Amino acid sequence: MQPIKRYEGLLDGAIIFSDILVIPQALEMEVIMNPGPIFPNPISSKEQMEEMINKKISPEELKEKLNYVYEAIKLTTLELQNRIPLFGFVGAPWTLFAYMTSGGGGSGLNASKATSFDTAKNWIQVHPELSARLLEKLAHVCALHLVNQIEAGCQIVQVFDSWAGELSDYDFEHFSLPYLRRVSTLVKEGLRQANIHPVPMVVFAKGANLPHQLQQLASSGYSTVSLDWKVRPAYAIEALGSLSNSIALQGNLDPAVLHTDHQTIKKYVRLMFANQEAGGFLPHLPHITNLGHGITPGVDPEAMRTFLEAVHEESTKIRQS
Repeated sequence: MQPIKRYEGLLDGAIIFSDILVIPQALEMEVIMNPGPIFPNPISSKEQMEEMINKKISPEELKEKLNYVYEAIKLTTLELQNRIPLFGFVGAPWTLFAYMTSGGGGSGLNASKATSFDTAKNWIQVHPELSARLLEKLAHVCALHLVNQIEAGCQIVQVFDSWAGELSDYDFEHFSLPYLRRVSTLVKEGLRQANIHPVPMVVFAKGANLPHQLQQLASSGYSTVSLDWKVRPAYAIEALGSLSNSIALQGNLDPAVLHTDHQTIKKYVRLMFANQEAGGFLPHLPHITNLGHGITPGVDPEAMRTFLEAVHEESTKIRQS
């Protein structure tokens, strides 16, 4: 709630304060922050992976283990009073798999970033069938977690595949994309069985920016594709072709821009909107303005205010034109 109160009237959505690694924690893997996430005992043998695949966790157990997340959603929903929608989220199966087998990610790697992802990729390359079974299990748990979040009050949910761009095109198609689709399908099935109305779903596969990858994401069962900062919206729209008529796009300012001065932030917001207009996206097609990845540590809160105010200023110009 803190950002909602600080930037009163400037934000069109709230996101629950949680972490993608609650899923491995619910599966009884230890996670510590040092300062980034580290798994002291990652999956390092076929026997350990088999054990994780066979680990039973019922819907009731997941609700109990992650009850603190669902209670936080209920409390936040009450305080929001339907003023703006509340986002729930989950890490994608491949990204969770990468953490669980490599031992860390980002600034908290046990080894170098390259070595870490080599470990995760070696699993899918050397033991593809075994890896696929764990990815399938993770898809089921991820989907159940999203259904629980929606049941608790979230009106929109997002799946974060933060490390999709570490995969080759072949491996993306076999070890990331199928499980993004699986999560979408399972969430819709779970909501239908629980007699809960479906909600919009966003997919973010950072680094999966090839034209056919954007097309695959747009046809994977989500209502919105979130773009990272490395792809121009006009390029994405051209790549999507007729698919752009059936989905929304989200993004995609480079988070690093928020570390600059206020005039530079405004300039980059104008460039972002100009590129969207050049691609024929604005003002005709739905778009959620956002960063192209998470806000980074050390950003001045007033820089975020400048970004939000610039977005409102530019969008007002477009609506009035």
